Amino acid sequence: MLGLERAGATARSIRQARRQLAKLHHPDVVAGGGGGTAAVADASARLIEVNRAAELALADLAASPAPAPPPADDGTEAAFSIDLLPVDAFELVLLAFSAIGDPKVIDEPYLLEGQVDDPYLGAARVELAPEAGGSIVTVTTWPVSRAPTPAPTATEVAGRLLWEVGNLRGP
Repeated sequence: MLGLERAGATARSIRQARRQLAKLHHPDVVAGGGGGTAAVADASARLIEVNRAAELALADLAASPAPAPPPADDGTEAAFSIDLLPVDAFELVLLAFSAIGDPKVIDEPYLLEGQVDDPYLGAARVELAPEAGGSIVTVTTWPVSRAPTPAPTATEVAGRLLWEVGNLRGP
């Protein structure tokens, strides 16, 4: 379903495959391309299948005895969900990222990259992928050469982004 070889799959490649397929099969894309209600319903079902396949692949990978190799950039990853579709979630996450660093839009509404200077100096990549009724936000971090402090972990950056998003959305 995801187009990956089981033997060479990593958590990163599974998430990337899910993100690419989600872009293709998202109901908003199909509707925007002139697809009728049947095409939108089919796209919704396909998106559910893609998400389920990725969940199963990640669970299978976690259960395997061999440890997954680290990401190529030696970063760390964390993820959280937002109950908004990617376009709206992207706007919130972009504003939240602006509060903790200097984001650059790489692929709207799916990818941001930039410097993080709060809580510590480092770099981060923030990827959004559609999930039934919402968005999954994956944060990857890595150090920058001129940083006087250790790079923030992905969990720290994800937590700070969630806090900022909560403040932006209000009670």
